[in-house]
Amino acid sequence: MRHLGLPTEFTLLTQEAYLAKNSILSSFDFLSKANFYQEKDGYFYSGFFNLTIGLERMMKLAVVSDYMLKNNYRAPTDKNLKVSFGHFINTMYQHMVKLSAEHTNGEVQLPDEESDDYKLIEFLSKFAAKSRYYNLNELGKSTDLPSPLQEWWEIASSVYEVYTPYHIREKRQRALLHAMDNRGIYNSFTREMDFDGQLMTVFDVYNRQLVIEKSAPLIIWRILELFRPIFNLLDAISHAAHGSSHEGRRGDLVIPHYSEFFYFFNADRKSDRSNKRWLSLP
Repeated sequence: MRHLGLPTEFTLLTQEAYLAKNSILSSFDFLSKANFYQEKDGYFYSGFFNLTIGLERMMKLAVVSDYMLKNNYRAPTDKNLKVSFGHFINTMYQHMVKLSAEHTNGEVQLPDEESDDYKLIEFLSKFAAKSRYYNLNELGKSTDLPSPLQEWWEIASSVYEVYTPYHIREKRQRALLHAMDNRGIYNSFTREMDFDGQLMTVFDVYNRQLVIEKSAPLIIWRILELFRPIFNLLDAISHAAHGSSHEGRRGDLVIPHYSEFFYFFNADRKSDRSNKRWLSLP
């Protein structure tokens, strides 16, 4: 699709921004629906796929736009992008720190290595570069590596504990036990096993589903917090391009206003947690 009076570069960057935007928003919808033991495992994988694609392309938009801004709006080659970054989200995030120092006074910062934020970036990077075919790879030869679902559970349960007060977690567990009693459900062992191979009780299964449900909006909020500075970086690059001119070609005819695509990164925590239909955002 072309725009009358605008260079091809503008159209291509615009389409890429749309792709990144919709990939990220749809991933939030998938992760909001995903859960264990409900035949909803596929939502996890769809969420991981779309999220890694969207975030990777969002950051590569920053890399490409910065390069164009510094090189008379000539784009880097596809080979340069693949050699420099591949699908490693953690490496790209580190490069965002460098670009941020140039354009936004260092708003992008690497999280502490012991934090859930850091583990989240590492998980996404590992999935994008290595674990996308985990299930099929395991069929051929066991790698003794944890599955993406196990790693996600570890992150989700940790985020849930960190950002949910103890008394609320206890209240939810008591309510779950009362609901089982009221329905006459005995807390017997099930056929389900946890990731360590131990049989789970009925309460274990329901409680795990509860944690996943309650942690989903918290994780989405953490993703938005982690990548909001990159949204600000893209916006700063857009403004720099619109205020410059090279060889008679103005930047506003080449680099779009990225704030028009990734505006949802400005959502506050309350709206992040209450939103159930991200892809329907205008």
